[in-house]
Order: sequence, then structure tokens, then C-alpha cells
Amino acid sequence: MTGEAIYSDLLADDPALASLIEEFVADLRAACEMLAAALADGDAEAVRSIAHTWRGSAGGHGFDPLTDAADGLHEVVTRTGAVEDAVRRAADEFFAVADRVRPGWPG
Repeated sequence: MTGEAIYSDLLADDPALASLIEEFVADLRAACEMLAAALADGDAEAVRSIAHTWRGSAGGHGFDPLTDAADGLHEVVTRTGAVEDAVRRAADEFFAVADRVRPGWPG
């Protein structure tokens, strides 16, 4: 893992949301596997759909850096309409940020 861990901003205000955030992080790991498969298959529509879902979900769960990465991926795959180098680079950025997402709160 490179970079600092990313924690949900929501937990700073409401620690009772911890189980929701744990579920979100588990779902994110599964989504990364689906995204990797879509990239391997060259399925631009699946990549676009996954990115679209996660740019909304990440922000709603207090993970703004993940929202930004998903938004970047969504924009690139929407613009190109194909799984090409620019989409793969944007996906790599999404994976890198997703790898830093953690449940819980530091400390």
C-alpha cells in the first residue's frame, strides 16, 4: 500500500456508522474485482457503470478521494467509449485509492 490510509469523514461525526462503513469497504473490494474483470474483458460499458456507481456511493459514505478517482474513471471511459490506455490509467488510480480506503477511524 502506498500513501496514507483513507477513512470516512462520516465517522468523525458519528462513530455509530462504523458497521455501515465496514460493509462499504467490503463491497468496494468486491467492486474492484468486478472492475478488474471488466477491464480484462474490454467491457467499457461495465467499467463505466462501476465507476458511475462508486462516484456516488463513495461520496455518500464520506470517502471524497475515492469519489474523485471514480469520477475521473467515469469521465475517461465515457469520453473514449473503449477500454484503452487512458481508461486503464484512470482505473489504476481508482485501484490505488481504493487500496488505501479503510474501515474504522484512526487512533
